[in-house]
Amino acid sequence: MINQPKTVGVYLNLNGFYAFAFGPNQHEGKLGIARFGGHIEEGETIVECALREVREETALEVTLISSPVTYKIDFWDSQLIEVEDEYEDLKPILGIGQNVMFFAQSTDEPRLSSKNNGIILLGR
Repeated sequence: MINQPKTVGVYLNLNGFYAFAFGPNQHEGKLGIARFGGHIEEGETIVECALREVREETALEVTLISSPVTYKIDFWDSQLIEVEDEYEDLKPILGIGQNVMFFAQSTDEPRLSSKNNGIILLGR
């Protein structure tokens, strides 16, 4: 079982490229690259949070992709475990502590928002 999530992250596929937010790290001022996402608001589901966070950070309406398997790790260096949690219709790919990660896709073009300094597209 995954701990009660506090944050949701989204790995976003845009026409075969993965999109990430980039800009100065809030704490150290160094350049950082991160997936989209943020904290779950009161009364919000993990799916609602994922859709809202991507919309706020990219101005995109995305389609979340349900994972056939959900994995859990307690820490980045711990063993990956397959879990049988009960979720809504959409299952996340990964639970890390109190963070849940989804895959999503869109064919539209993202736009910058006040929440990020840039969007970088990474491909092969």
